[in-house]
Amino acid sequence: MDCVVRDYACAKERHKSGDVCLFDPISGKFLLRLPEKGDRLYVADVTGDWREETIVWSGDELHVYTNLQPNPSPEAPRLWTVPHCRRSKMAWDYYSP
Repeated sequence: MDCVVRDYACAKERHKSGDVCLFDPISGKFLLRLPEKGDRLYVADVTGDWREETIVWSGDELHVYTNLQPNPSPEAPRLWTVPHCRRSKMAWDYYSP
């Protein structure tokens, strides 16, 4: 499988609790605002259908946001099992070299 799926980015303000947004990193267009008091933000495939979920740690609660649309490619492998997709999604910064 190629990494030709449309990738969006998820973000929140760093070091502050607050809302989470989903945006297109190519155009900069904001697609979705999640009203939260999010302390931490994670993105991972937790349901196992290759699409990633947004995971927000808010105070003492964990909120998981999933894509409710039908999976367009149910036979597709999880992206972390495809070497070039895994490499492109790894966070190579001072937290995880």
